[in-house]
Amino acid sequence: MKVQKIKITSSPQCWEIIQHQNGFADFDVSGIFEENTDDDTWQEIPFSTEMLYVRIMSECDGSLVIPLVRLTVEDMSWHVRVNNVPCGGPYTMDIVLYNPDLCVEQPLRGNNIRHFCVGDVFLIAGQSNAAGMGRGTVCDEPEPGVHVLRNLDFWDIATAPFNEYDYSKNNMFLSFAKKIKKTTGIPVGLIPAAMGGSPLSRWLVAENGDLYLKMKNALKSKNIGFKAVLWYQGCTDAGDGVSCKEYLMRFEKLTKQFRSDFSMHDLPFFTFQLNRQIRTAPNERLSRSYDEIREAQRLAAHKITNTYILPAIDAVHMSDFIHISKLSAIMLGERLASQVLNVLYSKGMPVNAPDISSATVKDSKKLIIEFSNVTEFLYDYNASLDEYPIEIEDANGKQNIEKVLIRSNTLEIQTQNELKAPIYISGQTGTDPKRILIDFGTQMPMLCFWRYVAETSKADD
Repeated sequence: MKVQKIKITSSPQCWEIIQHQNGFADFDVSGIFEENTDDDTWQEIPFSTEMLYVRIMSECDGSLVIPLVRLTVEDMSWHVRVNNVPCGGPYTMDIVLYNPDLCVEQPLRGNNIRHFCVGDVFLIAGQSNAAGMGRGTVCDEPEPGVHVLRNLDFWDIATAPFNEYDYSKNNMFLSFAKKIKKTTGIPVGLIPAAMGGSPLSRWLVAENGDLYLKMKNALKSKNIGFKAVLWYQGCTDAGDGVSCKEYLMRFEKLTKQFRSDFSMHDLPFFTFQLNRQIRTAPNERLSRSYDEIREAQRLAAHKITNTYILPAIDAVHMSDFIHISKLSAIMLGERLASQVLNVLYSKGMPVNAPDISSATVKDSKKLIIEFSNVTEFLYDYNASLDEYPIEIEDANGKQNIEKVLIRSNTLEIQTQNELKAPIYISGQTGTDPKRILIDFGTQMPMLCFWRYVAETSKADD
């Protein structure tokens, strides 16, 4: 009896990263038999369907990862369940003829899946700085074990640009993935779904949701799982001057939507505050919208379970007026990796930016502002008082700062005039803040904040 051609119709793809569960992955492989029209004599070996097996081998050293597993044959089709494939790779999966009586084993030409891995997969969503618009010549080379699902369609080794758009260049996630892989030894898959200029409405099914539905349908149809969402978005919502008003509430709806649709009630979201928009002329409305979006992003990490925030305000090396450069992207990618490594892998120290935790008026003209997540001490780069990154507004309007004293994680600010409630504190405001505050130990800038309410004692009211 002649060997039939064996065609794989459903399996992991070449270069795919399969999301593991507790260190292992299970998956199904199926296919059909086709009539053999080749003249190759090697394919005319007597066989029975009981001789058909699948195996998985390491491409590193050729060792068996999954020994021979027999195919289940039904008429002109076949299938097999492969269980307990360990984290690692790249792997090759072959279909082979194996005759135990004759101790003969022969792979079937063309029926293999190469370069796939088992590891952790991260979904990238948002707009242009997530899609990748970075330019520059800094080295950020690809490496095996860091792969990308291009166009939500086919897997490939991860190289920039990730998506189909000619204007897209480099993003932060290649450097992110390489650091995760280097530290954990686990292969990393990336699913880019971000679209430049997309407002939050295109991710919310109740409003429009076309980008979300495209992503969801693609992943569901391919049975692709992922570990966390990496989110960078908000510039468009700030630009329209309206959407920012309810951004926090709408973003919380997005997290619930993801968690419900993918049956992951604790799905982590790792987010960034908006970076800069460099403008030639001041735009007060846009500046306030940026402040409101950044404040919503800061509060999301406090109010929404398993949501984390990092600053991007120090990514001052730009490709254009709004997009971070390749150099800045690499820096942010490694910052994000450090946070993810701590949160999801319990590796390294917590990676959190200084965040305002309290503001209290003392002696009418003195304001004490405390920050969490300061490892050494706050540092203001000797900013002048007229450009200081802290703004104070009370019942009489904006107040001038007369003196600032830094004590570790605390700012003591003296104002020229007595403060009258209500008193609001803002930090690193506007589309392009002139000065920033950092934690000198981590070199991490503080999170931008907007109109934080200061407490006053009755004596100071």
